[in-house]
Amino acid sequence: MHSLGVPDVSLPSSYGIVTYPPGTTFGPRLLRDYEFVWVYEGSAVYWRDQESCLLPPGSILLARPGVTEFYRWDTRTTTRHAFFHFTIASAPASWPKIETWPLIVRCGDACVMEQLFSHVLACSHARADEQCRLTIALLLSSFVGKQIEPVRIRRDTFPEPVEKAWTYLHENINTPGAILSLRKLAEVACVSSQHLCRLFQTTVGQSPVEAVRFARLKKARELLSTTNQSIKEIARSCSFDDPLYFTRQFHKAFGLSPRDLRRHLDKGLLPRAAG
Repeated sequence: MHSLGVPDVSLPSSYGIVTYPPGTTFGPRLLRDYEFVWVYEGSAVYWRDQESCLLPPGSILLARPGVTEFYRWDTRTTTRHAFFHFTIASAPASWPKIETWPLIVRCGDACVMEQLFSHVLACSHARADEQCRLTIALLLSSFVGKQIEPVRIRRDTFPEPVEKAWTYLHENINTPGAILSLRKLAEVACVSSQHLCRLFQTTVGQSPVEAVRFARLKKARELLSTTNQSIKEIARSCSFDDPLYFTRQFHKAFGLSPRDLRRHLDKGLLPRAAG
């Protein structure tokens, strides 16, 4: 990719969308790779190596490896942001030096970046590796050069009932009290529960119930990775009332316990995201 004038980047090692209660903090931590953070609701104050800056709504941050960082999220309202971690193997020789790259870009001034950021998450969910890597390269190029021309990138879709259920699931996974039962997903998809189960198995490779549980576990992993909330609080907020059951399911999904995940992160290690 370097010879084509675009950066050589990795696939996301971790990604997701996180919702924070007012006044939540995260850190300090030593960042080991690059991280794009898109604050699309609420705001935050971001510290890196004792220097601080404001992340207003509609801003994208490119956090650099080797810095100690800390976030204090909006004290007045809920904050939501999307993120993904990645590495840069090389950048085109014609690019400016990394230390001169922007730290923050406002999406209001470069709306194409929102589309690219959303597409990175969509490709990661769909495991479309080639599109995902290309989209990250385009996002980084747009960020560094502040390019704002719209970009259209094709995304393969699921059958319509699965797409409806999948969209409803991921739009509501962070909504307290949202109904995510099989019956509700089938109602949203306008098909029977049995038919939706068959479609999910053939296209997603898991049942709707398994998809909901895995989405909740991924939400828990994101909160474990990006907040200082206790494991018990996170389990409860992700609809796991039994902490032991939560720990077993988390280990089954990601290969380590919630406590071990945090120990990895304390050492600056970033376990690869599953799914």
